[in-house]
Amino acid sequence: MNWAVIANPDKPGLQAPLLAAIRILHNRNQTVRLPSSLFGLMEPHPGQSDNKEADKPHLIRCTNENESVSGSDIVLVIGGDGTILHTAQRVMNLEIPILGINTGRLGFMASIQPQEIEAAVEQILAGNYEIDRRKMLTASFQGILPEKQGEGAKADELPRVFHALNEHLFYKKGHVSLISVTVRLNGQLLNRYLADGLIITTPTGSTAYNLSAGGPIVMPGTDVMVVTPVSPHTLTTRPVVVPLESKLQITIDEPDGTALYAYDGIQMPIGQNPVTITASPNHIQLIRLPHQTYFQTLRNKLMWGLDQREKRE
Repeated sequence: MNWAVIANPDKPGLQAPLLAAIRILHNRNQTVRLPSSLFGLMEPHPGQSDNKEADKPHLIRCTNENESVSGSDIVLVIGGDGTILHTAQRVMNLEIPILGINTGRLGFMASIQPQEIEAAVEQILAGNYEIDRRKMLTASFQGILPEKQGEGAKADELPRVFHALNEHLFYKKGHVSLISVTVRLNGQLLNRYLADGLIITTPTGSTAYNLSAGGPIVMPGTDVMVVTPVSPHTLTTRPVVVPLESKLQITIDEPDGTALYAYDGIQMPIGQNPVTITASPNHIQLIRLPHQTYFQTLRNKLMWGLDQREKRE
């Protein structure tokens, strides 16, 4: 079996879990496809030995992450949920499952701890796991985005399309003033928002920025998306849950050049370009081991449902 490894080489504390994971896979005769950006941490790598004739080509050096992923059966992500969001842009719709090793903070999607790597690999090799299919949302922009102006872009080459596993976010430069955004749902006015920002989130992203902004927790697999204003100017403006098959039409009611857009943390200026948000044709697959459940993750990571009175008793 071929395993791709994706990680941020600039993150501190990466080397130990990376070497441990590759050693575990090497000892089980698994092939590891490693992007060249991670090879600086492999001194020496677990596939080396003093007897060169005994070495087996279990460690393959790839030019980049895309090459590493393209020949793999499983993608091993070492980091936090941010690294999984980064990886999602490379594996979406490839039907290659992701196993997340958490070396970050909360780790909702990267739920395996470094000390559990060996047990997790054993479960996967035995076929004792399930696939958790996570849907994405697509943002389609009409017109030339500010970042492409002056580069010879033509209007007929657009719209530009971006896919998000967590959320699409609209906000102002510097976060120092409110943004005005008009949202239509299937052609009908939903609301005109005046807020610090506006989040359009998936169920997967409901426990991220959406939750901090007062949005609901939505169980993955639920066919909905959530529209959540960030610190709205009107207190009666609350988050709205809409069907996944809806079409959200976003209009930025701001002077050109003052609004920003981000999808899964990747940001860019958008000007006044109209945006349509719909269900994405893309998705990713997360590996879920037998002992893992969504609500167990909520309890462990967010202390969800914890009653301090029970502790006192």
